[in-house]
Amino acid sequence: MKKLFSTLIIGMIILTLIISCKKKKDIQEEIIGSMKATIDSTAWEAQEPVGKIQDGFLVISGLRLIGGVKQSIVLSVNSAATGTYNLNKDPLHPPVTTNTAIYSPNADSTTNNPVKYTYTAYSGSIVVSSTASNRASGTFEFKCANSSADTIHVTSGVFNNIYYLN
Repeated sequence: MKKLFSTLIIGMIILTLIISCKKKKDIQEEIIGSMKATIDSTAWEAQEPVGKIQDGFLVISGLRLIGGVKQSIVLSVNSAATGTYNLNKDPLHPPVTTNTAIYSPNADSTTNNPVKYTYTAYSGSIVVSSTASNRASGTFEFKCANSSADTIHVTSGVFNNIYYLN
């Protein structure tokens, strides 16, 4: 009977430890947050997204390192409040907004035309669904183009629990 009781206790302790342990990725998402998107049908995930309130704008940026290449997405909305923020840079289709989204597939480009590697949103939206305790969550999608008129479509974007500085 004592052996059975001891085995049950040890089993319960092991089960409790297994249930209470979290994956490293889950812990990172709780502390740092996460930022993911699909870029022209390819999955993209930031390694350590960050946020900041600057001049009344909520700015969220994510950086992904692939080999020696830095890819980034920067989202900026003209308020730290929850809501839907449209991205429209086309003066022929007002209202033109101050909200922006930028995708850079090679942030460290050393070519003669680094602007070619910056894609600025011309349509889409950023939805900020929560901003509690200096943490922001929401979704985004946008179409963007570079100076050579190459276009990229960013879809299924989500940022979750991103800590931002005031």
